[in-house]
Amino acid sequence: MPNSIELPKGYESVLMEAYRKESLTAVLESAAPQGNIAQMEQLGEFYYPVYSMGGLGDVQANGRLPQNSGASLTWKPISANYDRGTILEIDQKVDAQSFNLAFGNAAAHFNRTKVVPEGDAFVFSTLCAGTGITKEQKTYADGADMLKGLNAAMCDMDEKEVPEEGRVLFITPTLLG
Repeated sequence: MPNSIELPKGYESVLMEAYRKESLTAVLESAAPQGNIAQMEQLGEFYYPVYSMGGLGDVQANGRLPQNSGASLTWKPISANYDRGTILEIDQKVDAQSFNLAFGNAAAHFNRTKVVPEGDAFVFSTLCAGTGITKEQKTYADGADMLKGLNAAMCDMDEKEVPEEGRVLFITPTLLG
């Protein structure tokens, strides 16, 4: 039986999946299905789908339903507010001699140690710079004091009717312990 070896289609999707697994802020990304945002040929330019359709109408006296006015799909362009990158060069011969591990390991290490931390820092700084965000720096005497503060924050969100579903707590290992 002949060998059947499928080569990867592209490293980008593999690197993006690795990014999502390692990134702290990936949980904040849209729950939209993959493929709903398309990157265009120009770097930093993306398109997302915009749907529109007619609404409900009155049922006619004979029980017939009204004809809907139709549906449309258009693509709206947006520009990235964060545009950074680099070229990671690994000699093809060296990569082949390493059984194609040189590029994969270098890319994984670069992703884990450079891309993910910088991306997370950008997301956190963007969120903290936003309006309507409660910003409070506080020093807690001990774990019990920190838990009281956390409980007070959760009660405040409950009072403001912030849904419990989808709440995310980012906390350092020291505070969590």
